[in-house]
Amino acid sequence: MAIYFIPFMASLLLVLCSRLIPRSLTRLLVLFVVLGCIFLAGFRYDSDFDFSNYVQMFEDIPPLTHGWTAFTSAIFGLYIEPTFALMVAIVKIVIPDQCIFLLIAAVSLLLYYRSFCRVTAYPALAFLIYLGDGFYLREFTQIRFGLAVSLGFAGMCALYEGRVSRHRWFIIFACFFHFLSVMMLMTQLWVKLIRTRRSVVTLSTLLLLLTVVGVFEGLIPTLAGVNLAPQRILDHIDVTEDAGKVPAFILMASYGILMWMTRVIRDDEREFFWVSIYALSFAFLCLFSGFDLMRRVSFFFSVAMYVVASYALQRRRFGFVLLSIAYSALLFSARLRILYEYHSWLFQ
Repeated sequence: MAIYFIPFMASLLLVLCSRLIPRSLTRLLVLFVVLGCIFLAGFRYDSDFDFSNYVQMFEDIPPLTHGWTAFTSAIFGLYIEPTFALMVAIVKIVIPDQCIFLLIAAVSLLLYYRSFCRVTAYPALAFLIYLGDGFYLREFTQIRFGLAVSLGFAGMCALYEGRVSRHRWFIIFACFFHFLSVMMLMTQLWVKLIRTRRSVVTLSTLLLLLTVVGVFEGLIPTLAGVNLAPQRILDHIDVTEDAGKVPAFILMASYGILMWMTRVIRDDEREFFWVSIYALSFAFLCLFSGFDLMRRVSFFFSVAMYVVASYALQRRRFGFVLLSIAYSALLFSARLRILYEYHSWLFQ
């Protein structure tokens, strides 16, 4: 299990040295860590609970050279997005099944690296927090969702830079890999409406109080009752009642981080964009607090913390930086519980 700690410790070391070495060299060193993570995720074998499911899925999807009829017949019983299955069928023409893990990990992690370098002054810190918050949860287990989140993050970076059309294209591509990506279409409208500290604090506090008293716990079953929830959602409703509820600690920690963010970034600054994005993450966390599958929507927007932490370091707001790292380390320890001893198919 010690191998899982290597990227985290390497990134932590880079964060500690980031003010002592040139920024260009820091970016290069972060890239080496990113490449290491690509190989770590791409060459893993049976190291997580979802790996065998993906292997079986990839084996069931024939290369597109076998014909369109064979492809459509094979994916009829598979519960995945058809566009993802089509990508697998095309890729399998030129590379073996398990190499697809490496390809997806490379695309996802390089998108993160590109985005961090574009919108943060300290990509090492952003990548460190991502390692604890997302890497082992998404790139290791929920690989389709992981790729969708990285595409969504790249889209938000484009929106931050004022490239609205590019933002929309990233969302379209994200939808190819996970249906929940469609929820990102509200990002542009949200950041126009939620632009001040007062609006973030007021709305988030109200949502927290409503969540605590259980107002949103029956939201998904209610939507299902009036035929406003898709079949894929309905299939998950019969899970044990308390199994999918958001842990109280995560809810309160997210709220505390958001409130601190509003003090790190001032209302009149462009960077408040990312505070607004994190507020959207918290809003979805509350709305879907009683239903795990839909609560994943919040992950699309929680990536804003990676960026805000970099701004905090730039302004010497070390308290928020330490809070972000501590929260990431705590999530990192929790993610390790879903992993097994590391194995690589490269050396089988």
